[in-house]
Formats: sequence, C-alpha cells, structure tokens
Amino acid sequence: MASSTDPATVMNNNSLNTKAGLVFPGDLQSTYQDFMCISAFTYSRDAAGDTPSLVSCGRNSIGSVFLPMPTGGLSDSYKMNYKTDALGVVGGFAKELFGNDANQNKASLGNNTRDLALIGASELIPGAVKGAPAALGAIFGGKAGAALGQKIGGSLGGVTDSVVALGSQSLGKSKNPNLSLTFNGVDLKSYQFTWKLVAKNQQESSNITQIMKFFRTHALPAQSSDFALDYPDIFKITFHGQQNPSMILFSTQGLFLTAIDFRYDNEGHPAFYAETGDPVSVIMTLQFQERIILTREDIK
Repeated sequence: MASSTDPATVMNNNSLNTKAGLVFPGDLQSTYQDFMCISAFTYSRDAAGDTPSLVSCGRNSIGSVFLPMPTGGLSDSYKMNYKTDALGVVGGFAKELFGNDANQNKASLGNNTRDLALIGASELIPGAVKGAPAALGAIFGGKAGAALGQKIGGSLGGVTDSVVALGSQSLGKSKNPNLSLTFNGVDLKSYQFTWKLVAKNQQESSNITQIMKFFRTHALPAQSSDFALDYPDIFKITFHGQQNPSMILFSTQGLFLTAIDFRYDNEGHPAFYAETGDPVSVIMTLQFQERIILTREDIK
C-alpha cells in the first residue's frame, strides 16, 4: 500500500484536479521519490493558516505545480541582525550596577573611581577647548571676543590631542569603549530554486510552457484601475517524499515570488517544437521571499 509520502498518493488524493494539473515531467509519479508542490493562493493581508499538508497540497489553491527537487541542492538560511554599540562610560556604570556582585563592587570601587576621574579629565580637556570660542565671545562680547576665542581655540586644538595621548601613555590608561551587541531583528527569509526542464516529447514541451505561464501569471500584479494595482498572489511550498517535510521551515503566511528567470537552453542554443513553438529545454530559476519573519514559536 502506498504511503502518504508517495507522490502518487499525494497527487491522487487531492491535487490533479482542473485547478492543479501542472506536472513535470510526465512520469513524476513513477520516477521520482522526492518532489515539490508549489501552490498559488489569492492575496490576503491576513492569509494565516497551516502550510498545506502531505495530503492537502494544492487544496483550496488557485493552482499548483508539481516538480522534481531543484538542481544544485537546497539552502535554508537565517540572518539575525546585530549592531555593535560603544556604550563608553555608561556601559561601565551598567557593569558596576548590574554585572558584578556586592563583594566585587567593593573591591573594584577604588580602581573604578580613580580611572573614571582620569578618563573624565582627559575628556574635559578637548571639551573645554571646543567651548573656548563661545566662552570668550561671551566674556569680551561682540565680534572681537568671538574672533579672539576662535584664534585661541584654534591654537590649542592642535595641542589637545597630543596632551590627551601623552597623558594616556604616562598613566597607562585608555578609555574602555565597552563595546556591546544590540539585537536589531531578523531578516525576511528568501529562497532560490533552479530546475532544468527538458521535454521528452511534445506534450511535456507544452507542459513547460504552461508552467512558465503559471508562474508569470501569479507573480505579476493585476491592474485594478488607472490608479492602482492589485497585489500578486501568494505561494506556499511543500516537499514530499522520503525526506523530512519540514526540512525547510516556511512561514504559514506564504511567500511572494520576487524574481523569475527563464533561460531557453538546449546544449547551448534554444530549440523549439515546430508544430507548437513550445521549448524543448528551459532552465527555470524562481526566487521567493517570506511575508513575515520567523520566530522560535514557529519551530515545531
């Protein structure tokens, strides 16, 4: 008895109806143990729901395509975003308040107080120099005071960095930047799949053309009016066969088809059936992107 992971069982249960009859190659059910089902659904902002199961691939969809596993393998990538922040003195205070126990705080209080005073003084010097023009302008007033301040500030500015560097070297102390990573969210996952579709006969060539039309149609928007476009349809992908069906985790909100590439190739040059004009061989690449991010709650 065929199992629920057998292509024939999956297809016969639900899929090869008038809406979901695009299969390539024609002998997919008998030749391939592992295959993919890509189903299209009408766009909805809140299109939540379970990814089609093994026996419901294509059900309630507006069309499905059954294909062998892509060439070149499968990739499932996650990108978490972090930013490096220099917390400086504030980070030092945070460590003292939250990062150490009471005994450590007492032991390090003296060292930290001394170092904070030294680092603070080194930062006050350039701050004072930068403030010299405004201060002198306020004291002497008018353009003459401002000009005097600028002149003195310019004279001291070149010396300030040297004085600070000399002080740091003499004391053997340098400001701790207290670098820390800040979590900034997760990228939307994206996927790329490639197939080389080679027709063994004219019927399979016609199926290639229909498959290309399917992806073009559902990936492009519809013109609602002269002023608006309707969103493209949403896709859901399932894997079937001997492998774990959840080896790639897709969001239940579905994916958008963001890029399509069809390359007509028959060992270096395009070839078509004379009777129909359908291609003999096409290299098809599809790029999908999730609509929402995944979180640990999606891991089952």
